[in-house]
Parts: sequence; structure tokens; C-alpha cells
Amino acid sequence: MYTNDLHEALMQKQGIAFWKCWNAKFGKDKSDIAIVDGVFDVKTIVSHFAAHFSKVCTNSTVGGSGRLKSAYNDVTHNYCGQMIDDSYLFDAEY
Repeated sequence: MYTNDLHEALMQKQGIAFWKCWNAKFGKDKSDIAIVDGVFDVKTIVSHFAAHFSKVCTNSTVGGSGRLKSAYNDVTHNYCGQMIDDSYLFDAEY
């Protein structure tokens, strides 16, 4: 079950509550994934993961790659970014 407890504790600068929530969700007592698609070996799981994302994140044709590059260049050639001021700064200290 996912909740916003972690986010809320961070936003309200509740350091102790944040780390309690973090440890509850991601702490060392959480079990590792032992099986993925019927595979138990960690190296094989990693290999399958890498192969899958390599396949879905690669263009299948040179023309497709060129079209994507052209579209990217069209929308970014005049981009200069947004001004960043102190309203963007935050910290997670208690």
C-alpha cells in the first residue's frame, strides 16, 4: 500500500517522522525480490532487465531515430531554461 506519509513528513520538515517512514518502507528489514518471471538467479534477472530496456528504449530504424532527433531539435533550439530563485530551495533537515 502506498501513502503520502513520506512526502508529507518531508514537506513539513518533520525529520524524525520522515526517517521513520523511510525506514519502514525501504529499511534493511524489507525482503529482496527473490523471483522475477520465474527466474531466481540475480545476474540473470539483471541481464533480462537490461535487455528489455535496451530493446524498448532503442529506435528500430535509422529513420525513426532521425525523426526523433529532428523533433527534439525543433523544440529545443531556442530553449534557455527557467530562472531559478530562492523559492526552489529546500532542505530535509529536522
